[in-house]
Parts: sequence; structure tokens; C-alpha cells
Amino acid sequence: MAENHKQGTMEKRAITQVQPKEKQSTLSLTMIWVGGVISAPALMVGAILMGGLSLQMTLLITLLAFGVQVAIMSLNGIEASDTGYPLTVILGKTFGNTGSRYILAGLITLTQGLQAAVQIGVCGGAFVAALGAFGIPFPMWLSMILWGGIMVLTAVYGFTWMTVLNYVAVPFLVVVCVYGTIKSVGMYGGFSAVLAYEPAQQMDFVSALAIMIGIFACGTIVCTDLTRYAKDRKATVISSVLGILPAMLLIVAMGAIMSVGAGTTDLTELFVKLNMPIIGVLALLLATWTTNTTNFYQSGLAFTRFCGEKDGKRPLLTAIIGVIATVLAVLGALDFFVPMLNAFSVMIPPIAGIMMADYWIIGKGKKENWGIIPGFNFAGIGAWIAGMAVGFFVNVFSPAFNSIVVGMIVYLILNAALKNVTPAARNPEEFIGE
Repeated sequence: MAENHKQGTMEKRAITQVQPKEKQSTLSLTMIWVGGVISAPALMVGAILMGGLSLQMTLLITLLAFGVQVAIMSLNGIEASDTGYPLTVILGKTFGNTGSRYILAGLITLTQGLQAAVQIGVCGGAFVAALGAFGIPFPMWLSMILWGGIMVLTAVYGFTWMTVLNYVAVPFLVVVCVYGTIKSVGMYGGFSAVLAYEPAQQMDFVSALAIMIGIFACGTIVCTDLTRYAKDRKATVISSVLGILPAMLLIVAMGAIMSVGAGTTDLTELFVKLNMPIIGVLALLLATWTTNTTNFYQSGLAFTRFCGEKDGKRPLLTAIIGVIATVLAVLGALDFFVPMLNAFSVMIPPIAGIMMADYWIIGKGKKENWGIIPGFNFAGIGAWIAGMAVGFFVNVFSPAFNSIVVGMIVYLILNAALKNVTPAARNPEEFIGE
């Protein structure tokens, strides 16, 4: 490779192929997944599910939902570790070079960027609450600018800084949540009492399972931006399984138990009632930081592809996304974007099914059968539209899971029907070479 992809500790690799010497350890990847999973939304979901389910049923649903998602994540993640390319380049096969660059890269830029903006608001509020506990007033707008800047800076420096952050933050987050869980168990009358807990209103099993599947559905494809750094297929699977399943079971269980002990699903109020307002809010800050850094990082990669820029522009373009997201958070426009994020949660999952169908069924799981198709691949676009339609309009089980299955099936059908008019896949370096 002609270009130096590191400047100090700043990652410059964006859309070109990750080289063997740049591959990361399995532990590093695992810690990034753990840091992404141990988050405020995961705690909140545990609390919400506990409002309609027993602890045992909550954990069973979590295991089933994330078992399915980790399997999908591993299959798509292997495609990235095999090829060494990020998501928006990989999609050049299933959607064509033009389709992946302008449609998919634009969509992922928006999705991850808006999620980051929402999380800036959460983090800013938590910081203001922490200072307020000491009687120190702090402007909300300034808090969002401060934390937005910190998160963006971490993402700008890339994989190395993200790994370091998670090595520091994850142990602290786990210790705080374990401590809060122990306090909750004591407040509720012991662990046997928690196990015997039955909510006043029961939540339907299928509905609860659908909620859990929908939470991480987008992660089944954006995971590829990180697994491209995995040394091999084994490292991809191990880091995905160990980084997602145990952490999710743990964080959901702790969120559920703490909500029972504190009698609330509001996380800030929860930690106050457990008499740990400062340390609890600090944990929320770190949880949001680790998750949001990944959001900014993935958005920056997609934006680099969308703009057609070289690797060296990734830090600048990531910073631009960060500034825009922070401004949106400060302006209070986030409520407007929640419906958009809900829509994106249906628009992205079909891509997971299309990717699996193309790489594992059509391509037989061999990287030499992968490449980039010039222009548009209408088989992928048609399958994507079909999957989205099912996700939006068929309200049976999980819209996200339904759209994944439909996307896979329709892609196989359309690929066979259009194979004589679809251009042959070509070497990716013809499109994104340095």
C-alpha cells in the first residue's frame, strides 16, 4: 500500500483493504463489543422487560434473541474479516458500486449519525445531573458540546483509542452495575424474592422476543466495520459470541433487578433511589461514551465512502459528522429524529439477509467469489425494497427479523432471474484503489 494509514495513533484506514499486519487481537475486538453492549439502552430494556416478565423469562428471551443476532452477525462479520473491507464497500457486490456508495452509505451515515446525536443528549443530561448532585449548575448545551467533542475525538483517532477506552470503561461499568444489583437485591428482600417476582401485567412472550430482536438488528451488518480487523474467521466468531452474549445477559439482568429494587425504569432516578447518584451517573456517562464512539466511527466510515474520498480524509469527515450531530443535539431537534430512527431500524435489517444470501449461498463462502459490480445491482435493490415493505407493513412477530428473511429469499430469486443482465463482479481496487 502506498499510503501510510497511521499518523501517530490516528487510524487512517477507511474504505481500502485492511492489511494482515493491521489485524487486531481477538481480545481487542471482544472488548469493543462488550463496551457497545454495556449501555444505557440495554439497562433500560432490561428494566422495561422486567415490568412485564419474570427475571427468568427476561433472560431466556435475551438469550434467544441475541443468539440469533450473534449468529447473523458472525456470518456477515466473517465476510468482512475474509475480504478486509468495511460494510459500504462489501455492499458493492449486492447493491452495485453506485448503489452502495450513494444509497447505502448515505443511509448508514444518517442512521449512525442520528443515533449518536440522540446519545449526546442522554450523556449531556447525565453529566448535568452528576454535577447537580454536588450543587454545581452546568448549562445543558455546554454539557452536550463537551461530551459530543470527547466522543468525536475518540472516534476520529479510531480503533486504537476505542480499544483503550473500552479496556478502561468496561470494568468500571461492570463493577458499578454489580454493586447496584447487590443493593437492589437487598432492598427487595433477597435473591429468592427477586426470582419469585411476578409483574402486575404480563407481557406477551412473542412481543418481548420481537422487541429484543429489534434492538440490535442494525448491528448484524454494521459489525463488519470492526470485524474487518479480525485475524481470521475463528477470531470473528469468538469475539462476537464472547463480546455480545455474556455481556448482554449480564447487563439486561442487572437492569431488570435494579429496576425491581428501585421501583422505576428511569435510569437516573434508579441510581438515585439506590443511593448511588454520582457513581451511577458516571457509569451512564461511560456507557454512553463507549457506545457513541462506535456510532461516530461507523458513520464516519460510511460518509467517507459516500463522498468518494480516500482513506486519509476519514478523520476529517468523522469530525464533520460529529459537529453536525452535536449541533442537532444542542438545538433540541432530537425528538424530531426519533421517528426517523425507528424507520431506519426497519430499513437496515433486510441488508443482513441479502449479504448472507450472496456470500454464503451464491458465493459459497469464498472471498474469491466476491467483488464489486459496476453501477447498480437491481437484484439487491429489489430484495431490499421487498424486505423493507414487509418490515413496515407486516406486523407479525418481529419486523426486523421478518425483513431479514424476506430480503434473503427475494435476493436469491432476483439474482437467478437477473443473472444474465447483471454485470460481472470486478476487483474492488478498480473502484476504491488508493
